[in-house]
Amino acid sequence: MFWLILGIVILIAGIAFGLACFGEESKGAGTTCIIGGIVLSILFVCLSCVTSVPTGNTGIVTTFGRVENYVLDAGLSMKAPCSIRTVPLAL
Repeated sequence: MFWLILGIVILIAGIAFGLACFGEESKGAGTTCIIGGIVLSILFVCLSCVTSVPTGNTGIVTTFGRVENYVLDAGLSMKAPCSIRTVPLAL
């Protein structure tokens, strides 16, 4: 969730800074800031889709507090960016 929020903040900041730079002498600075904000926000959203389950644990997947019918094995796994939380359970 942290990476998702950080990506949205950087996207908004990049667009705002890029729009502020369009009127100045440095041509292309505004476009660069907007593209940079978009690229960084996509990167942070992708990072928020990855979760890690420690070795020797099983990840219990919950969606908005409701336990799902599947678990995650140890290691890196993909998940939805904001709705799923993984709780490690030692076996």
